[in-house]
Amino acid sequence: MRVNRRGLTLTELLLATVMISIVMGGVAVWATSMKQMRTASQTTRYTDMKLAAVMKAIRKDAELAIGDPADAGIQYISVSPKRAICFRHDTQLTPSDYTDDIWACWYHHISSPGLRRCYNVPSGDVPPDSNTKCDNAVATRDYFELDDAEFYTVNFDGDGRFENVTVSLTAHDTRRTQDALQNPAKTLVAQISPPMISR
Repeated sequence: MRVNRRGLTLTELLLATVMISIVMGGVAVWATSMKQMRTASQTTRYTDMKLAAVMKAIRKDAELAIGDPADAGIQYISVSPKRAICFRHDTQLTPSDYTDDIWACWYHHISSPGLRRCYNVPSGDVPPDSNTKCDNAVATRDYFELDDAEFYTVNFDGDGRFENVTVSLTAHDTRRTQDALQNPAKTLVAQISPPMISR
């Protein structure tokens, strides 16, 4: 039997090289796409969890608020660039009045490091209109920078009585450049009706 020892022609060699390049290029594009999808998914999950955790903490503070029709137990300041909302918590030492109660405040200044929770704020500093007043609290914690500093709306009924608070948190992963596809801003909205002070 005669064996054909002829090698590849130059044309066949070039054609094979082109085909291998196409396959390798497709693999590279697929790998890059998968990496981008994983990164985007991780970024979205990180931002979602961050917003959910803070919303849960704000909701808890709001739902513990106490007051009456004459004194709803909520104070706020909404003068750009400062935003703060405070909820009064009962310490149960003097149930007949509010003199010993504690204020839990959420404060944001457009030039501050981010949304802050100031717990047990001195009554003279409620609502806080500066980082200094927030620092006067017994406990202060910084969270994250909001894309929109106006993070709440206090809602009243037709008679001007407090009804509920709408909290809207918008943020992106500040560890990376914001991008509509890879690092979009996420928004979480909740309407909170504190049972002790809302209608």
